[in-house]
Parts: sequence; structure tokens; C-alpha cells
Amino acid sequence: MIETKNILELFKPIVKEVLESMLKEEREIYLENNPPTKGNGFYERDLKTAFGELTAIRVPRTRDNGFKSALLPYRKRITEDLDALIRAMLISGMSTRKIAEVLKELYEIKISYANISRISQVGIEEIQKWRSRPLMEEYAVVFLDAMVFPIKRDRVENESIYVAIGITPEGRREILGYYLPGGMESAYNWREILLDIRERGVKQIHFIVSDGLSGMKNVITEIYPHAKYQPCVVHVMRNILAKVRVQHRNIIATEIKEVFHAKDKQEAEQLFMKFIQKWKNIYPNLMNNLLTIRENIFTYMELPEGIRSMVYTNNALERLFKELKRRLKTMEMCQSEASAEKYLYLLLRYQNEKFLKRKLKNWEYYFQLYREQHSYTKENIHSEVIL
Repeated sequence: MIETKNILELFKPIVKEVLESMLKEEREIYLENNPPTKGNGFYERDLKTAFGELTAIRVPRTRDNGFKSALLPYRKRITEDLDALIRAMLISGMSTRKIAEVLKELYEIKISYANISRISQVGIEEIQKWRSRPLMEEYAVVFLDAMVFPIKRDRVENESIYVAIGITPEGRREILGYYLPGGMESAYNWREILLDIRERGVKQIHFIVSDGLSGMKNVITEIYPHAKYQPCVVHVMRNILAKVRVQHRNIIATEIKEVFHAKDKQEAEQLFMKFIQKWKNIYPNLMNNLLTIRENIFTYMELPEGIRSMVYTNNALERLFKELKRRLKTMEMCQSEASAEKYLYLLLRYQNEKFLKRKLKNWEYYFQLYREQHSYTKENIHSEVIL
């Protein structure tokens, strides 16, 4: 369990970044309303908040010294007031009217709805800046999956929230992006997401792991033709067990685990065909469906044994989704797409900071072995992308 103190420390730079952007927008509004004056740089101020002390906040100045921020209180110490306002703008999708009421109640300051709208928009711009940030050229593995959560548009309906996580050759995990295109999960939406990832600089992905969504393999082949596709083994196992009778589940679960834990691809394929032959008369349709994914189901076996278990499932995303659902559950639903975007930004950016702080154990060593076995060099990256 992560201590609350550590969580607040990770949020501090995000809060500071958003606050400074809002302060600059406040000054722009002041300059528009006072044409004779101009901006005059910044001064620095520390601020005590519920996130801890924010140091060296860049507060804008004007030449006439007339600009005073409505977001920063004049008193030296502030408790949760400012934090509540910033989090409200970022997370809850509050209306400009409600924000105006909060400002008036907390600070006895009146700001027009139009100006509040402009200031709160800066938070959205910060989110978009992070979501469109450049990515690395090469990722060893990219995991793709979606979770379902109710979002309100004209009415409340379940929608898919898409998330992509990458592992670098050095073994650091990174959240590449999250997306709310609308509707339920589809290969078409994943195609658009992979295009976005490619446009942000990713030239080479060695392995892509996803569930067994229809059309997924074709989409991956189109956007990253040299990436190796691995259906998530956990999804495959769940699908099998959901379609067999209760009295067969334990033995089938044991046998299919033996297949996926085989020492090499040859042994795995032998056990797989033995499994198919044993159960094909009882579950012919299920066994035929399994045969259709045989070509890709053992892709992970091309990696050294030391890191195979980190690749053949979407467990990293499953755990992330469990945490997201736990936190989002208190909201019951997202009041709009914008509020969902803001809440996901805070949660996923925080999680991304955690991911980047540590490497997966032994990953770099084993993945380097894989690259050497396949005569792979960094120079190959540029020749493997089809634009």
C-alpha cells in the first residue's frame, strides 16, 4: 500500500504546473482589460497546501503592478481551499457558475463566468499536452486493453476506456495513452489509437499483447507490420473455462496451464494438440476456435524464459483497471467526457510516475539476449516502419 504522503508528493509537480498555467491565463485576461500595461516577468512564491509546500511558484507580474491573482490568497498560509478548487477544475467537471460560487465563498472574490471558463480551460490544455507528449522510438512490448465504465453524455451508458502500456527495452513500464473514443471496444478504435502512438514517435514495437478482439490482429499488422502479436493467455483461459461445464473446469484449467508453462514452443504445441484431441469430441466448436489462434498463441515463447511470464498476459493492465475502478467507483459515473478525461489524467499520470521510477527485474538482461538472438540493432528501427 502506497503511503498517503508519497501519493501527495507525486501530485505536487502536477498541481504546481497547472496552477502556474492558470496564473498566466489570469494575467492575460488582466492585460486584455488594461491595454496600456504589459507583462513584467514573474516573481517566486512558496505556498503551503494539503499536498505539502509548493516551492518557487512563478507568479506573473505587470508593469503597472495592478495585477493580483484571484486564485492565490493574500494570506501567507492556505489549507485545503486552493487544492479543492484546483482539483475541482481538473476532476469534477464543475460548471463555471459553481466555481464562481466557490471563489466567492472561500475568498470573497468575484470573477466573471467567462474568465473562469478561460482559466479552467488551461487545465484541459495541460492534460492534452501530457497525452500528446512524444514517446520513445522503440518499445519491447505494448499491452492493449479496455475497461468499461458509465459515462454521461445525453444519458448514462457504459463506454470503453482504452489504455496502452509499454515496456521499454530497459524494462521500464510507461502509460503510452488513454482514450475515450465513445461506444464499446472495437478494432477500428484500436487502429486509431495505434496510429496516434505511431504519430507520437514510436517506430518499433517487438510484441503487442491484447485480448482476442475480432479484427485486432489485422489492425496490428497494418500499423506495425513487424510487431509480433500475442493474444492474452489469461483472456484465452477465461474464455475456455466460461464455455465448459462445471465438472470439467478443474481438469481443463490444469491441462491448459501445463500448455502455457511448457519449457519451449515445440513442447507447448505438442501439449496443445494433445489437449485439442482429448476434448474435441465434447467441445468441438470451442476446440476449433482455439485452433484458429494457434498461429499466435505461443508468440511469447520466442522470448527467454526469464521474462515470458511478464509478456503473455495483460496482468499489468488488469491490475491498473482494478485500481481505476476502485477510485472511480466513488463517482458512480463520470458526469461528462471532460470530467472523465480529467480524472483519468490525474490517476494515470500518478501511476505513470510510479512505473518510471523502477525497472522490471532482469528484464534488460533477458531482452538484450532476445535482441542478440534475432540480430537486432537500433538501426533497424527506421527501416521497419511502414508509413
